[in-house]
Amino acid sequence: MAHQSYFGNAHRRVSPTLKLLHEMNQVGEITFDGLIVTKPQLEQDLVVAIDLCLSRLPAPFVAMENRSGKWNIFSNERLIYALLKFMSDELPYPPNGGMEEFSGNLFSELPRLSQRNLREFQTEAVIFEESILDEDKKPMLRNFISKLKSML
Repeated sequence: MAHQSYFGNAHRRVSPTLKLLHEMNQVGEITFDGLIVTKPQLEQDLVVAIDLCLSRLPAPFVAMENRSGKWNIFSNERLIYALLKFMSDELPYPPNGGMEEFSGNLFSELPRLSQRNLREFQTEAVIFEESILDEDKKPMLRNFISKLKSML
């Protein structure tokens, strides 16, 4: 018997590459509403995120897609945010991060193979589509999101 989601067809699973997420971020199609992070936290998140990528372990996330197609990422957002900042050369890999090849470098300063490995990394996501979510389900989804964020 197939499992029926409480949210019906209002969500889908996708497997975007970091390259796609980076491109979406550059044109303003990704938001991180309410995300507040210090530079030391961001550096620590970057080390964890790169370790996950190079180990080929996905950093799955959940996002809400609004009517204009923008994604608001609300789970694992710090890891995704750190990776996107790194790929935009806005954040260097920390000198004490544990990967000598990356130490103190911006993304553009990495060897081409390392850049390619990160760009081609595929993660997993569940995207809720605000436009087709039934009105009576929206409070339940907000509650679900709130609980999910408190667990992460």
